[in-house]
Amino acid sequence: MPPRRGRRTGRRHRRGTAMASESRSGSREGGPGMRAWLELLRISNLPTVWTNVLAGGVIADTAAVGARSWGFPAGTMIVVLISGSCLYLAGMVLNDVFDLKIDRQERPNRPIPSGRISRRSAAMLGTILLVVGASLAWTISIETGITALVIAGLVVLYERIHATTSWSVLVMAACRAGLYVMAGFAVVASSVADGATPDPETARNAVGFSVLIAIPAFVHVACFSLIARFEVPDVRETCPECEQIVLSDHAVCPECAAACGPEQRTERASSRLQRLRSWCGSGTLVLLLPFLGCCGLFGLVSISDGAPYAFGMSEHRAFLLVGANLVSILILGAYLVRSKRGLAEKPHEVGRFVLRSIAVLSLYDAAICGLVALEGFDQKDDGLLTATIICITCFLIVRWSHRRIPGT
Repeated sequence: MPPRRGRRTGRRHRRGTAMASESRSGSREGGPGMRAWLELLRISNLPTVWTNVLAGGVIADTAAVGARSWGFPAGTMIVVLISGSCLYLAGMVLNDVFDLKIDRQERPNRPIPSGRISRRSAAMLGTILLVVGASLAWTISIETGITALVIAGLVVLYERIHATTSWSVLVMAACRAGLYVMAGFAVVASSVADGATPDPETARNAVGFSVLIAIPAFVHVACFSLIARFEVPDVRETCPECEQIVLSDHAVCPECAAACGPEQRTERASSRLQRLRSWCGSGTLVLLLPFLGCCGLFGLVSISDGAPYAFGMSEHRAFLLVGANLVSILILGAYLVRSKRGLAEKPHEVGRFVLRSIAVLSLYDAAICGLVALEGFDQKDDGLLTATIICITCFLIVRWSHRRIPGT
């Protein structure tokens, strides 16, 4: 009797193991796991979108209606954040949809080429996100809707051309910069709805300030995107000396008789790549420009007789703003220089440089919000201080999540 019970138990155990295995297999075949979708969406980068919107809204709000207690209504804030998030996530998904052929060769572990998510499902999700993101912005104002529609169009344009031209990095950068501008238009519209209608000139200034802080972000994104694009040296079939086309099996240029073997071509390509990384790495430092400009402006104001009062501020506030700008320059500069130096020391770790360059956008936004909050410190503007803390928190979240969910 006991042996028979043991055999039954063994059969039940084997049967249960087989059923569990089939269940796990069915789960994989029945649909992708949550992690696959998070990887497809590159969800770890999403907080940078929120801080872009927040910074664009904060500076536009201050310019439109003056420093006051958080003039960006919660309803408008939520709509802009959702709209911007949908547009960004749509771009991430559609990028994998359009790059399937390339990913099968270079990144087979991505969700679509690995089979964890079907291309059709990803295309449907990307399209839905794009439509929802563009549509939500229209509920705020015509200007906000047009900006969102332009961003959506740029997303599609980028997916269509990025595999064929390096100029596509400008399109990607424009998508990111558009988030600041969209938030600026939304703030002006919300100010009107809130009863604080700015005159046309003030409204233009509000959006203009959003554009001003968007320009450094535009250049920054374009520079690190160009570095990411040329992660591997581009070994061309041309002579290093005269640029004459030389067949791959020829070691000497028929035009100038210069050596054109694999070593010479690789050396020339590596040299070009090194120069590109040096220039573009330095280009990412453009995020410091707004703070350098403000530091110079407030410095001149603080040392000029009567100038602080002409600008509506005391000498103490002018000196305080100079100090705040210097702190922002030191923190941002140290982070950017460290990223650039890390790429120079470890050229093969381009992905790490790109992730750091994405995350620093939230730190840039935090500095913008912090300066705006400091400019209105005597008005007890807790909302602006909260915005600064949110941006810093988002920066920390992005850095933490990049270790768990790939951001590139």
